[in-house]
Amino acid sequence: MSRLIVFIITSLGCFWTSHGQTLEDYYSIAAENNPGLKAKYLEFEAAVEHASAISGFPNPSLSFGYFILPVETRVGPQTAKLSLNQMIPWFGTLKVKEEAAALNAEAKFQVFINARNELKLKISQVYYRLFELDNLIQIQKDNLEVLSSFSKTAEVKYQNGDGSMTDLIRLQILINEATTEIEILEYEKKTMITSFRLLLNQDNLEEVATPESLEIWNYIFEQNLDSIFESNPLLNELDLKVQKSEVEQILASKQGMPQLGLGFDYVIVNKRADMNVDNNGRDVLMPMFTVSLPIYRSQYNAQLNEARKLQSVYEYQKLELLNELERNFECSRYELYTEKSRIELYQRQIEDSELNLNLLLTEYSNSGQNFEEVLRMQQQILEYQKLKVSAISNWFTAIAKLEYITAKS
Repeated sequence: MSRLIVFIITSLGCFWTSHGQTLEDYYSIAAENNPGLKAKYLEFEAAVEHASAISGFPNPSLSFGYFILPVETRVGPQTAKLSLNQMIPWFGTLKVKEEAAALNAEAKFQVFINARNELKLKISQVYYRLFELDNLIQIQKDNLEVLSSFSKTAEVKYQNGDGSMTDLIRLQILINEATTEIEILEYEKKTMITSFRLLLNQDNLEEVATPESLEIWNYIFEQNLDSIFESNPLLNELDLKVQKSEVEQILASKQGMPQLGLGFDYVIVNKRADMNVDNNGRDVLMPMFTVSLPIYRSQYNAQLNEARKLQSVYEYQKLELLNELERNFECSRYELYTEKSRIELYQRQIEDSELNLNLLLTEYSNSGQNFEEVLRMQQQILEYQKLKVSAISNWFTAIAKLEYITAKS
């Protein structure tokens, strides 16, 4: 009588729908349309552009001066001055800045990867809840059919004098409960479809195709925790931030070094009118070499200390994240084990209860007695069916959590 059949297999299984789109299809739709995910990717692209933007020299400076009172020289009065200067950072500074920016861009990409994985987890959670709701609704509809058949039998028994009005009233109470629960489940389903639609950013999504049954399998766990979490993008992000802070320490040291400047002054000289001398009116071109003097060391020391402290911050954050991931991993693994055990238990209970129900129905058909026990057993089967569906949904949700934690698809 149960619609759900759980197959325990030793290799990886999969789930499917007999019509419409699969869960993988929904993942693809969300990856293309979710605005939050698009924003994370654009942040990564912006960081890449920033890394390209800082790889060049600073802009040169050009200045022009006009002598209000010309400066008299032997070859004529100086009337204007043009200066061009290009400052050059200390050797290797630009390369280090570019490396720090590149590491920052890589960290942004890991943020994007985590956002993608987190979106996948949210979609999975809603999808498996919708699977659960669809099956709970169908179970209640099947239950209504069973109760209706009981009602016909009880009415015949009552008319023949072998039953009581109490049996009919009990049945009507159970029918009312089942009808109301279907209405509540249908309303929750609409709410979950709305959540699913918003995750996919699909305005025209009205129905979500879910399978009638899901297969579970024996999930194989890796024993080495380091290998389990090596693909986690949040850990990779913190590793990149640690590397970035190390590079920023080098950058702070280099920025504390002098900057070199190359340029020239060009002075415009007018000719002398009072006499004719050699090189009369010849303009002046003077090459220039400039060195900045970073004598105020407090700002550079502060940058260096900031980078060191941030490195410690990221290392502590990574340790805390590792502890949290391990804790969540163990909780999800425990949930996986317990839900699998519950599924197997509920299946056995359903089979035994159905056998018992058939015996009670035969007894009731012959004697008209123990109708209350028949109803109790039917409700017990109904409860086991509902618990089994919930356990299957929880099992797949736990798998989705494990895949998010380990960043494995």
